[in-house]
Amino acid sequence: MQRFDGKVILVTGAASGIGLASAAQFAREGGTVIATDINSEGLEQAIAALRDEGLAIEAQAQDVTDQDQWVEVVRGIVERHGHLDVLFNNAGGGHFALLEETTLEQWTAFSLACRLRSAP
Repeated sequence: MQRFDGKVILVTGAASGIGLASAAQFAREGGTVIATDINSEGLEQAIAALRDEGLAIEAQAQDVTDQDQWVEVVRGIVERHGHLDVLFNNAGGGHFALLEETTLEQWTAFSLACRLRSAP
């Protein structure tokens, strides 16, 4: 038995780097992985190689700064798989604050700043 057998895992920022490596490892350890990224083309290309290995991994476009997309992504996962066990929230930038002390307005402002920094 592998550590993530029967587990459904959402990995954000999975088109490259740490996110891609983490998504691959979760899948290699038996998890069903939903890999998301704002770069949907890059994500599809990266995930194709993992699927060719026979890993259970899905690609889905997601802008983590969009609250409505979070609802849509999680709802879709639960509809398809019945549950979500693990969130590896790799996308985005750094902001040092306690989550329970961060307002939605602060989170939104930080998210917008991250999006503007990453714009071409």
